Order: sequence, then structure tokens, then C-alpha cells
Amino acid sequence: MKITTRSAEALLESIGRTPLIEIEVPQGARARLFAKLESVNPGGSIKDRPVARMMTRALAAGRFERGRRLLDSSSGNAGIAYASIGAALGVPVTLVVPGNASRDRR
Repeated sequence: MKITTRSAEALLESIGRTPLIEIEVPQGARARLFAKLESVNPGGSIKDRPVARMMTRALAAGRFERGRRLLDSSSGNAGIAYASIGAALGVPVTLVVPGNASRDRR
């Protein structure tokens, strides 16, 4: 699969390039604790990683040919990732929000 636009390429390359930060541990602890700061992903969450992988693999396999679109149920971060990555890749995305989603989520 060849990503056709620079902006799509840049978006995909930025996913997962999140900083590793050290978390403070209690005095005298015998370990250091580190975490990836996933909030700096383009979509703002860890969900960017699996969504990018799924969408690029599906695109490479020809799953979005002949006007096919991505359809999924989401009321959160995965939906944001689907929408932004889909827009960059030129993949139409339709998201449905579950009926039991809170008003804020809708």
C-alpha cells in the first residue's frame, strides 16, 4: 500500500511517537517507573495506534475499494481516531453512537 498524500503519511508517522516519561515513585523505591504519554498522539489517545494499524492493513488489502466505507460503533477515542485517520487516507467513515451513550458522549 502506498499512502498518496504527505499529510496522510505525516499523520501515520506521528502516531506512536509519544514521549517516555518517568513517573515519581515513593522515596526508597527500588525501581524506576516509566510510561508513554499517549495523549500526544494526533487523536489524543492510545486508540490511534490500533486504528491506524487496522485501517492501513484494510486499505492495503483492498477492503475500501469500489466505494466501501468503514462503519463502526464508537462514542469515544476510537471514533476520533477513525474519523481523523479515515479523512487523511481518503476512506469514508460512518460512526454510530450506541443508544445508551451519555449526552456528553453524543
